[in-house]
Amino acid sequence: MNPSPPTNARLAAPAHLTAVPEAELRARAERFARRLRADGLDGAFLLHPSSAFWVTGTLSQGWTFVDADGRVWLPLRTSVGRAANESPWPVAAVTHPAELPAALTALGATVGDAIGLELDVVPAADVARLEKAFGLAFRDVSRAIRETRAVKSAYEIEWIERAGKLVSHAMDVTLPPHVKEGVREIDLNAFLEGEMRRAGHQGTLRVRRWNLEMHMGTISAGLSASYPCYFDGPDGLEGLYPAIQQGGGERRIERGVTVLVDFVGAMGGYLADRTRVVCVGEPASEARAAHEFCAEMLEAIVSRLRPGVAPSAIWDDVMALAGKSPFADRFMGFGENQVKFLGHGVGLDLDEFPVIARRFDAPLQPGHVLAVEPKVFLGAAGGVGIENTYVVTESEARNLTPGSEMIRVL
Repeated sequence: MNPSPPTNARLAAPAHLTAVPEAELRARAERFARRLRADGLDGAFLLHPSSAFWVTGTLSQGWTFVDADGRVWLPLRTSVGRAANESPWPVAAVTHPAELPAALTALGATVGDAIGLELDVVPAADVARLEKAFGLAFRDVSRAIRETRAVKSAYEIEWIERAGKLVSHAMDVTLPPHVKEGVREIDLNAFLEGEMRRAGHQGTLRVRRWNLEMHMGTISAGLSASYPCYFDGPDGLEGLYPAIQQGGGERRIERGVTVLVDFVGAMGGYLADRTRVVCVGEPASEARAAHEFCAEMLEAIVSRLRPGVAPSAIWDDVMALAGKSPFADRFMGFGENQVKFLGHGVGLDLDEFPVIARRFDAPLQPGHVLAVEPKVFLGAAGGVGIENTYVVTESEARNLTPGSEMIRVL
């Protein structure tokens, strides 16, 4: 047996680990630096894993710093050697926030007096330690980094499309032969997870919002789709335990009762969200009608996904249409599960900007990627609806998760 390498050894990066192109990372840093300059900031620490990865191309425990000139430094607590392999930016080993000012100076950084921090996600104790180390109060750059990351590059869209093809194939080809009367949700869920993982699904999904977790996806049969759930989404879920409500439960598939399949493809860090409906035997007429209504709402939303259109205006228009439907009180959630959005941004996180909801007034731009998910929940008759992930282009919204949107009768 070969002995373990010494702790200070550097290992070569495995050939299958493809690094994010340096030009891509430098372009991202410059885009964020432009926003820093516009906001009157000298620099910002990016500590959320997705934000740090977005600008560095590596994932480590540390304090990624971006200055207003678009330069990036990585004072890190762990994985220093790996970061040096995967990222073009200068790396240094640091064990405590108190060491950061000296470490950044040694790397060649000028920190300045107006510094930003992602105050929506960084714990208060960490904010206090950083402010003590630098002797200043940090300004919030949460919206700045989220709005900057919301506009995806061609490289990012390519990864999201790969994730979309993965989840689309799994739903349309891999899963249906295994959907049978009497099968439990959890059995189908586990089968689909395993097949997607073997096909390259990364497994882990990230959400930005504090105190929110997300599984690879869920399969909700019948009444389960309308059962209250803590997750901020329209789907209901019974789950296996009160502590862990996602990922399918003990409920079995019944003939003529719809099954809602909501899964996220994930590759290279990037996500694509998709929902389809299957049914063993012919679904109830109410389910058919509700699904057709969802298809109409999807078209109403997608036809408005154009540069210059405000997401809040889409919300107002479509909710006015939905309010005239007999399904209005069950649209986008059952009872207390009703949510206040029609779609959400996706990328490295599942809850990115923009959001099709009130108060999201900044107009859509080319490169925005959104998951649009009109759904209706019918109690014992099951849930229905469609979810696709779209990229806004100069002239239209392009579907990154295509495939039949009709109820799949098995």
